[in-house]
Amino acid sequence: MQSIQELDTSGARAVEVFEHAGARYLVVPQLAEDVPGQPPLMTLGNSNVDALVYRWENGRFIEHARLPVPGGEDAEFFRVGTRAFVATASLRTGADPYSLHTQSTIFELIGGRFEVFQQVPTVAAKQWTHFRIGERHFLALAQGAAHEEAEAGSDAQSRIFEWDGDTFRPFQTVRSGWGYNWAFFEIGDEKLLAYADHAVPSQLLRWNGERFEAFQQLAGKSGRAFCHFESGGTHWLAFACLLDDSTLYRWGEGRFVPHQKLSGPGGREFEWIPQGDGGWLVQINFLQGSREAPITQLQSVVYRMQQGRLSEAHTFPTSGGTDACTFQADGHRYLVVANSLSADVRFHTPSRVYRLDLTPSSSTAHQSPELLRLFETYTGGPHSIGANLAAMTGAATAADPLIVATSADIILFPGGGRDPEVEGFRLSTRGFKELAGISHHGPAVASILQMRLVEPDGMLWRREAERLIAATRDAREGNSVALWRDVISVAAYRGREERIAELVHYSCVLTERYLERVLAQPDLFTAADMREHYLEATGSAVGATVPMNAVMIATFFLVGMDISHRVITWLDRHRIDWSRAMALVIGRQGRPTAGVTWTTNSVCAMILGASRQQLALERLFIAPHAQTLPPEAASDLAALRAFESPMRSLWAHTRAVSELGALMYEGYPRYEPQSTMRPVLTADTQAVAEMPAITSPGDWRALNTRLRVVLEDPRQLLSGCVTDYAVDQLQANDNDPSRVIVPGLDATTYPPLP
Repeated sequence: MQSIQELDTSGARAVEVFEHAGARYLVVPQLAEDVPGQPPLMTLGNSNVDALVYRWENGRFIEHARLPVPGGEDAEFFRVGTRAFVATASLRTGADPYSLHTQSTIFELIGGRFEVFQQVPTVAAKQWTHFRIGERHFLALAQGAAHEEAEAGSDAQSRIFEWDGDTFRPFQTVRSGWGYNWAFFEIGDEKLLAYADHAVPSQLLRWNGERFEAFQQLAGKSGRAFCHFESGGTHWLAFACLLDDSTLYRWGEGRFVPHQKLSGPGGREFEWIPQGDGGWLVQINFLQGSREAPITQLQSVVYRMQQGRLSEAHTFPTSGGTDACTFQADGHRYLVVANSLSADVRFHTPSRVYRLDLTPSSSTAHQSPELLRLFETYTGGPHSIGANLAAMTGAATAADPLIVATSADIILFPGGGRDPEVEGFRLSTRGFKELAGISHHGPAVASILQMRLVEPDGMLWRREAERLIAATRDAREGNSVALWRDVISVAAYRGREERIAELVHYSCVLTERYLERVLAQPDLFTAADMREHYLEATGSAVGATVPMNAVMIATFFLVGMDISHRVITWLDRHRIDWSRAMALVIGRQGRPTAGVTWTTNSVCAMILGASRQQLALERLFIAPHAQTLPPEAASDLAALRAFESPMRSLWAHTRAVSELGALMYEGYPRYEPQSTMRPVLTADTQAVAEMPAITSPGDWRALNTRLRVVLEDPRQLLSGCVTDYAVDQLQANDNDPSRVIVPGLDATTYPPLP
């Protein structure tokens, strides 16, 4: 599938494509727009927004109109005779406070216009479904927002309306609590209406000739959607659940029976695409986690129906995905996907149009359902053998402390049901960005040189040099001892504020001088010249007396020392039993390729340092692809509590698999991780595969080699260049930063360059 268009949507909750009067339209109801100053919560925002109407022209959608559909959740196109309608569902109105009691509007299409036809009083309306029984037209409304396992009040019950020739009138209510979705279909003479509800059991209703009656209740809570389809002579029903498994049911002996688990939590909506004797099922996944701290970046799935099984054919990213629909045009099939929440839990996130290629691949052309079932028995989901083993491991370690490090915070789950605690680091660190700006002087100048080497006569390198000069001049003017002592005021820097200010001033002046020199004489701007007069300070052209390499090492060390000191102090306070402790480092650490091994992850160095190397490496896992916690959720106790279970499950699953090795292969060499082994440089060393050992604060061959390695090795994090060394020095000095020697600062004099 190929993404061909992004639609500028905000909280998109549905997509409905239809043809009318020779034109193809797309309606996108929108729940809300972001309000400046509001925290990122999916329950906030301004609901007084419009539904978007697009028209298909020249292979893409262009905006055609906007409809007043506040808190939009759904749009359903249907016809009654020659008349055409679009029923829209509104969840709420307002911008905090909100009202769930509102009007949901049915529009009639007259020409290319959408005119208000009927307004229906609704309570937290979620979805309309139109269906016919003979010549009778019905509209089913899913609505309500009752608490868990509670029924909605009489005005909020999900209900069915019938067309009386002039308007839609109430026909029947359905036992409901928090209605979400309907699906009408026929199997032989049976006319069935599936109803999905979040708070009470979802169910199938059967038409008895006069009204719908209860027929079959389905297992699973948090129902979101149904999709009926026929394939291979069998009737199937897919059932999506947000907090439980999404399941495929098979019709047999007059009822639906569970046939296949499709996925775990997160399911929201389906779209069936028939093809020959098989077909394709698109499953849109919404979110995981909690309403307070949702994880919106999920993979949605395209399944292929083959020999009575749905097999995963393709995955694609969705961001709070809510709906999908397909259509054919210009000889192609397209899929429109609604996205409702960005990664940082904001409503403004694009929905997408994809061009599909549904040609069966040779790799999935001949799959055995029996062998697939065998595969799924061990690895097929939350009830597989592997998952059950992981659950046992998790239960055995439920009282043990778990440390989880994200890209911004370290979370301690003490175990035994006790509340978690959080220590922020990195982006929340005072002085981090200020020192990072200085440490980046060297790579920035080298990047500008690279631009000149690529385009010697180009203007880009000149513009960037002038931009860096201007930014550096502003930084120099803002620098002072008072800034570092009284404003930034980092405890680990106490007593060093004057020297830090001198270092910053020197770095700024030297960078300005060097760039002004090469702008005036471009032929001098070579790698050798940069090293001699700027990085290594062996030349005198711009007055360098201290290498810029020393500046970079000093600033990297200061940041690493501060963060490590705080993390070690915080973990020491909790008196962790490190023999039982479990640790996870999750998500992205700096650039996308960085921090994926023990030797390249500075957070691992901090945690190991805090344990005084008592934490066994086999209890410390790095999981760069694991779900992570939005930074704003770190202060939300409910979100943190909800985050504990999946993190313990992740650790337990990883541990359970690793413990199989000794059972299965006793007598063979075992895996024994040794993260602290670093190569020692000699005079003959020409290359290294890891960052070298540092023998002292004056070991500049090793320190400068590390600067090269963190640039060339994509696993390394630039700012983590000497963090492990800072941790070692803190350990050797009882975690007292004042006793640590900062290389490039404490034994270095920075001249007051004019």
